[in-house]
Amino acid sequence: MLFGSWARGELSRESDDDWAVIVESGDPNRPDVRRVLTQAREALGGEGREPGEQDLFGVAFTGEELIDQIGLDEDLNRRLTRRILLLLESVPLVGAESHRRSWELVLHTYLAHGAKSYRPPRFLLNRSEMFDYLRRQLRASPTDRLAEAFLHFDGGVNVDAGIRGLQAYDRFVGLMASEDFRLHLKTLTADTRKASSQWREVSALGDQLQQSLLTLLFGSSLAPLTIQFGIF
Repeated sequence: MLFGSWARGELSRESDDDWAVIVESGDPNRPDVRRVLTQAREALGGEGREPGEQDLFGVAFTGEELIDQIGLDEDLNRRLTRRILLLLESVPLVGAESHRRSWELVLHTYLAHGAKSYRPPRFLLNRSEMFDYLRRQLRASPTDRLAEAFLHFDGGVNVDAGIRGLQAYDRFVGLMASEDFRLHLKTLTADTRKASSQWREVSALGDQLQQSLLTLLFGSSLAPLTIQFGIF
């Protein structure tokens, strides 16, 4: 499966190939899985697009591993990160049914573990009617979820702020697709960046997106929920 810009629909020539092989069950080191890993490494990456070196990507792991020890001391950060990325930012390259089953297994397990309402994340309560809703929301792109929220709360009164935020994000994605632009940013330091018009533009876009999100989270009827469930 593929993560990041592949899953968000924002792929550019400068995007990394963040991928992993998910095995529903069994030994992820068995010969057939190793063959798939070899094929994936030959087809993906190259020209600086290799996955990161944090051992999150470019490897094989099992769906069963992702749901083991949820919320307990042995729930490693790497496992948590893979689990959240599977839910929020993953698409199958092959094996769509296997990906779907693993994805739904993680969501079902989260719902089951949310039975105690005092335990965050409290929005994942053990309610069977939540599964279809969460599946629909989590499978949508992040920008679609954000746009829907601006349209939904308070009858869309803050939709202009949503438009400004999405415009800023779209501009940022376009800029980061430019090799020259990315190379310029890499040359900057804390002392030189303020003199860069490119840096100033990126910084302004970040401020614009942040203000848009603050308007949604704290400037609408969503504010009490943000305080209650988003700030524990």
